[in-house]
Amino acid sequence: MKVLIAEDNDSSRTVLEKIVKYWGYQIFVARDGVESMKYLNELIKPDIALLDWVMPNMTGVELCKLIRENPDLRSIYIIMLTANDQYEDMLVGFESGVDDFLTKPVNADELEDSLNRGKKIILDGISFDDRFDQRYENIKMLLEREGSIVKLESELYRIKNSKDNPK
Repeated sequence: MKVLIAEDNDSSRTVLEKIVKYWGYQIFVARDGVESMKYLNELIKPDIALLDWVMPNMTGVELCKLIRENPDLRSIYIIMLTANDQYEDMLVGFESGVDDFLTKPVNADELEDSLNRGKKIILDGISFDDRFDQRYENIKMLLEREGSIVKLESELYRIKNSKDNPK
């Protein structure tokens, strides 16, 4: 299973690279969103992408939107790495198409769990359009861990209804 790691911080990228490689994944590393798009457009199609939210040249959210707009890349399972644990930020990521979130500094057990969720979804052949409920549970789990569950239910209900009933 191929994993793209997009992280601009050298030490964070090195740690992620070593851990993910140790778990048996084939990894590709990029320093920003633009370099990531080069990989995606020319070289590889990863199964999973670990994207840092804040990167130079193109943010993880901007990259996520581009991935979701491309039919050839849309199925990639996207895990957003972020220091932002506010529910407003999580909702922005969720609306852009993020599948799962991990707060920095990344906990290895949570990273492994997130990669395993992504791996299962990819191996089960669940398309991005069919994984709303899983994405909802992932963000809910993170916000419960962070103690930020306030307003989550109503906001995610709004998002789901707007996607099910476009105007």
